[in-house]
Amino acid sequence: MSIDALTNLATPTQSDSAAPRANVPAPAAANVAAAQSQPAKQPTRVAVQAAAQQLQAYLATSGRTLEFRLDDTTGMTVVTVKDTESGDVIRQIPSEEVLKIAESLKGGRSANVLLDQTV
Repeated sequence: MSIDALTNLATPTQSDSAAPRANVPAPAAANVAAAQSQPAKQPTRVAVQAAAQQLQAYLATSGRTLEFRLDDTTGMTVVTVKDTESGDVIRQIPSEEVLKIAESLKGGRSANVLLDQTV
């Protein structure tokens, strides 16, 4: 498991700051707005590692494992949830399709590459 990969996952995105604040009392909304206007603090390596260990311990109780890796071609962080007994992939984020799209866009190939299935 790469700690650098975990740090990338823990970094807030712009979509996080654009989340709607429905049913938030006015003082709380003001605190949220003030907190979001300040630069986001990066989690420490130790904090990210501790969070990853907690996730892995939780998933182990349900018969699943969590793996983090960096995709070689795109440089994207990939999170894979696997069944402990069979080793089957339950979920991968981002999916293989998204990785292929990112690779084709990074390589400067045309959008036609995205449609490679025949009907």
